[in-house]
Amino acid sequence: MKYSLSTAHCDIKSKDGRVAKIHFLIESTWKDVPIIHPDNFGYACDKSSPVALQEQKETVHFSNFLDIEIHVRLSDTGPPSTNGVDCICNEATIPSGLFVNLYANPAAIYFIVTLTSFDFGNGKYFALLRLSRGQRGILEAVVFTSYTLENNTKFSLFYFPANHKLVSRHEVENIGSAVPPELGSYLPPGSTKSWFSKCHKVHITLLDERASKAPLDLDALSGLTEVNLEVEGESGSKTVTKLGVSLKPSLRKVVPLQVVSMYPRYVILNESDEVITVRQCFLEEDGTDTTVTLNNGPTIVLRFCWPANMDLPYRIENRLGNTSITYYQKEGLTEPEVLASGSSVGYVWDDLTHAHKLVV
Repeated sequence: MKYSLSTAHCDIKSKDGRVAKIHFLIESTWKDVPIIHPDNFGYACDKSSPVALQEQKETVHFSNFLDIEIHVRLSDTGPPSTNGVDCICNEATIPSGLFVNLYANPAAIYFIVTLTSFDFGNGKYFALLRLSRGQRGILEAVVFTSYTLENNTKFSLFYFPANHKLVSRHEVENIGSAVPPELGSYLPPGSTKSWFSKCHKVHITLLDERASKAPLDLDALSGLTEVNLEVEGESGSKTVTKLGVSLKPSLRKVVPLQVVSMYPRYVILNESDEVITVRQCFLEEDGTDTTVTLNNGPTIVLRFCWPANMDLPYRIENRLGNTSITYYQKEGLTEPEVLASGSSVGYVWDDLTHAHKLVV
């Protein structure tokens, strides 16, 4: 055991302005304790001393927020050399969405992260590594991309950087999910992909050689956006697929990850017991369509109810004796409806874009 004495003092100022010094006598006691150095994986091999301290390596909690598997290697000597010299490091393969605990020398930590499916290829792909101090002093490391793409439609979508050429539909279908990130991202229905390109100006298209491409600036997204994808038919007609785009932060709040989600722009719900026919407005077809529109984020939901399960804004009553009447919206496209004597019916305008005038 070893002892030592030292002194310290501080000034104290009283209310009346006088200053006095207070002195302290400090006694220190210490003992030399041997240090056990752990092996490459953080474990002590020599435990012969009954009293000893183990040199603690830094614990690194490493999370993979990418959509693909990665391999992580921690080292205190930089990237591995080819001379066969061993280094203190730890490594692991981490599937998407999972984490591992690794060990490293806190004095110097080098992170070597590779994609098991692809090679980062001298900067062709881009991801972020964020470090923070977690609970109990554990170093937390997270690898992620600035944007994650999410396809909530029934269509297969293909995203590619605006400064790259679109690959053919057959090439994308043959490669499938193994499309190299520098060519773009192929998203089947219900899938999610990390966006590895440094270019945040992208084009979206359907997997159809005749489909158009729609531009989308990921950095400029705010609120809700609508995307129109056109496919030209053989006879010159065009089919337009409308998609709603939403931008929202990831549920994993520890990183500034934004999720770009694609939804169908319109969804039709039949809440009646009848089979209904839905047609585009102004097309000359037979059928009856009654809808109530409800905005639900990037998707507009059209609900069909028959009989109506809500109070309609107008009510038409026929109080004529033994006389039926007909009624219809002026300039509307629907046929006149008949209301018997002594009857009443709820009413809503057939077409809100036309004049709100009723012909009886």
